[in-house]
Formats: sequence, structure tokens, C-alpha cells
Amino acid sequence: MINKIILLVFIFLFTLKVKAQENDTIIYFPDKIIALKRKNDSVYFYNRAGELRKIIDLKNKKVTPFGLPKEVQKVIYRGKAYRYIEVLEETFPTYLYTQKYIDAGEVLCDMHIFYNELGLKTGYEEICPNDIVGGSDYHFIGKDIYKYNKYGLPTEIDNIIYKYNDNAQLIEVYYKEKSSQKIRWSRKYKYKDNRLSELISSNSYNQTIGYNYNEKGLLSEIILTKYNKIVLEYNDNNQIIKMGDEFKWKKGIIKKTFITYHYDSKHRIEQIDVYNTHVKNDSPYEVFRYKYDDNGNLIQRTIKTPHNETVDNYKYNKNGTLIYMENRWGEDKSYLKY
Repeated sequence: MINKIILLVFIFLFTLKVKAQENDTIIYFPDKIIALKRKNDSVYFYNRAGELRKIIDLKNKKVTPFGLPKEVQKVIYRGKAYRYIEVLEETFPTYLYTQKYIDAGEVLCDMHIFYNELGLKTGYEEICPNDIVGGSDYHFIGKDIYKYNKYGLPTEIDNIIYKYNDNAQLIEVYYKEKSSQKIRWSRKYKYKDNRLSELISSNSYNQTIGYNYNEKGLLSEIILTKYNKIVLEYNDNNQIIKMGDEFKWKKGIIKKTFITYHYDSKHRIEQIDVYNTHVKNDSPYEVFRYKYDDNGNLIQRTIKTPHNETVDNYKYNKNGTLIYMENRWGEDKSYLKY
């Protein structure tokens, strides 16, 4: 009888192990570095250095990003910063809600978001009412505008095309008009020792941009011209704390700050200062402040400018999944469904 029980327990445990293995999927880059790993209800995405890019928790519908803030990555791959750097929501955890009901006072919009089996966004449909009596609702549709390769890297977002080499490194991005198929702009990338080393932009000058790294292997400089470069600074935890530029001229070096990051004791972003990149300014144009609850969920974002201040509040369910957002005055409320 005891032997029979032991046998049944063994069979049960073996079955659990087989089922667990069936739920595990690993996809490698061509050089055998893990690109994507799905384990149970979570998907782990890695970059070419073997570092985590993000984790998608399919059970709790949460996307957790890793690495440099999204807006910093954007400057790196564009090779330039616009007048004010836009702080992107993908810098912080986002959520895989499938429906967003927006109550903005007189305007009531309903948005549906679509994802693939890995939790990657593939498109959306937004319906907003027409104020004219008897008029049709406005439909904003893009159900298949996000496309990806097997590594979870984007290949197409609307009219923007992404191309990769045999090592799954991004080598070209270009914008192509759907009607005429004409390419409006493009950027090409080169690599050395598996790190981004050069960008060639199809602007009027066919500008070539270089990239330098510090002793830790972190990107430290983006060389724009002989006299101008973008500089990135980090703290002891290898988290970026500042990005700005330096311009050499006959009277010395002019330094400007683009954006700065401040962290709390748990290494979470608690403040971001955004500056006007076109002028030397000691005071930020926008200040973002962030508050978290005891579980690490973002519960409040405050945005202060020289003209006003707005406060956004966020609410979660018991699993830590975002279910509601509103601004300070309650004029703009968003209810989320999964």
C-alpha cells in the first residue's frame, strides 16, 4: 500500500513537472543569448547584452520595464533631443487593460486595446461620440499597427519600419508613406563589440553620429559633431541621473541640461526634471514627482510647470493591477477593464 502511494505521488509530481515544462518557452538570439523566455504566466524579454528589457506578467496584466528610461532610449536612437523631452509612460510599469472608458466631462470615449499571446500591444480602436445630433460616432482604428519578430522586437509601428541584421541588432529605421510608399526619412545603425557605435541619419547633411562608453560599459557620450556631444551621467547603482550636452567654442565649453532623474531609497524614480534643450537654463521647465504605496505601485504623479500644476491619481485592485486613473479635479477619469 505504501509503495502504491509513493508511486502515485511520483506520478503526480512528474505530471506537474511536465506541465510546467510545457508552459516554458525559450527563444534565443542567433548567438545563443536568450532573447525571450516564457515561464508560466510571465514573459521575460532580454537585450543583446543578456540584460532584461522588460517582464510581462500575463496573470496580473502588468509590464515592468528595465534599463534606461524610455525617453532616454529615444534620444539615443534618434541622435538628438527635441526642445522638451517628453517623459514617456513606458518608463514606468504599464498595464494590459483591454478596455479604457474615458470620462472627460462632456466627452465620453471608449477605447479597446489588442495584444498578442506574449502581451505585446498590436493595436487599438477608439470610439468617441459625435456632438451633432444624429451624427455618427468618431472611430479611430489601428488594429494591426504594431508588428513584431520572434524575439519580441518591433518590425512595424504604423508607418515606421524596423530592420535587423542576422544578429537581431537594429540596423535601420525608416518612415514610409502608405499611399505613395515613399521613404520620408531613415536612420541606419552600426555596431562594434555588440554595442551601438554609429548612426547615419538621412537629414540634409547625412549626419554621422558616434557613441562612446565608460569603463563600466555604459553609454556616456553621443558625438554629434566635432564641437558638440550629448553626455549621460550615472549614479553608483548605474542608474542614469542626468543627460545634457556640451558645445565647444573659442571661449570655452557651454553645458546644458536636458533631463535629470532622482531616486528614492528603493531605487525608484521619485522626481524627473525636464529642461528646455535649446537654451542654457538653471531651472527646469517641468518637474514630475512620483509617490508609491507600500507595495511599490505608483499612486500619484504631480506635474509642475511655470504656469500650473496637475496631479494624477492611480488606484489598484488587491493583485496590484491598475483599475482607475483620475486627475486632481476629477474632470478626466479613466476606468480600466481586463
